[in-house]
Amino acid sequence: MTRKPALLTQALAHFAISFICFALLAGPFTSAAGGEEVPRWAGFVIFLLLSYGLRPFLGLVLDEYPRLPTQTAGCLTVAVSCLLADPMPWFSLFLAGIGYALFLTAAGGESLAFARGHFLRNAAVVAPGMVGASFGAYFGRGFFSPWIFGGLLLLCSVACFFFAMARKYPRRIRSFRHSTARRMPAWGILALTAVPAFSISLVRSLLPVTEFNGALSLLPSLLYGVGILGGGILADRFGPRRVAVLGFCIALPLLTVFTHIPWLFCLGLVALFLPTSVLFGGATAALPSHPHFVFGFYSAVMLLGSVPALFTITVTGTVRTVAAVALILSVAVGQVLYTDYCKPSALIRPWEKGEK
Repeated sequence: MTRKPALLTQALAHFAISFICFALLAGPFTSAAGGEEVPRWAGFVIFLLLSYGLRPFLGLVLDEYPRLPTQTAGCLTVAVSCLLADPMPWFSLFLAGIGYALFLTAAGGESLAFARGHFLRNAAVVAPGMVGASFGAYFGRGFFSPWIFGGLLLLCSVACFFFAMARKYPRRIRSFRHSTARRMPAWGILALTAVPAFSISLVRSLLPVTEFNGALSLLPSLLYGVGILGGGILADRFGPRRVAVLGFCIALPLLTVFTHIPWLFCLGLVALFLPTSVLFGGATAALPSHPHFVFGFYSAVMLLGSVPALFTITVTGTVRTVAAVALILSVAVGQVLYTDYCKPSALIRPWEKGEK
């Protein structure tokens, strides 16, 4: 799946499935819960555990059997959950979580497997989901059509199946390579890159984004998406170390000191997500034959980092200190881990020109 239409299909399908899953949570499931806080909160937690927690295990399976039509199965599973949203809300929630995990693990893993050293490819697949989830949660409270959403996912499943059948999966994946991955064991690379991945999710969960009301509540997710896409573009152009370290360095003061200045705070949200695609690339360099597991592993790490968002957090001095420490650790990891990227075979990126 190396052609641009396939990448566009994955990006649009990710937006659609994220929108529909969170619209289901905000609409039919919330209505079935009767507006009570505990069932709604429990349903949201169950959905997150299924949709994020299952990804590492699904990734191990897909790395062994990459030709399984998992993206198609994920879209169809969520389509069925849409049709069952009113009569069986809890069962629908389970199906949506499983379908979301199936699709995202397959799409995210493929974006790394076929990247050929391009950080933008993974960013282009991941970013639309951030935006789609927020839009679905916002608009799903007023509109949810099972047949329209189910039909849309059916179209996505057919498109994903078509491109899956047309692709040639590489026997050996060498998407990203750097010499640190050669000197350190794979678990060491995973542990190091898990620190900034956890920090991104943790800092996001501690930020006062709930102060954005009404339509402005969509702004943070748009900024996250811009940050992820921008990070992929900049990493391809200027190199992963510069983007990873610079992103965290910019985010550090803007998200801990200048949160009271709206435009600086928004700039900090963009900077926070700049290193996202670089983290995936670094881990894929250490585990080149396990791109699906890498994507699933970081999804689970980010789920752990978002735990504070499930509770009411007051932005105090202690919270700011925790956010600052997390970002400082991320800067250190980025400086150590991405100092010596090597050229991927048969592919010279612009930032590598002149290297011997």
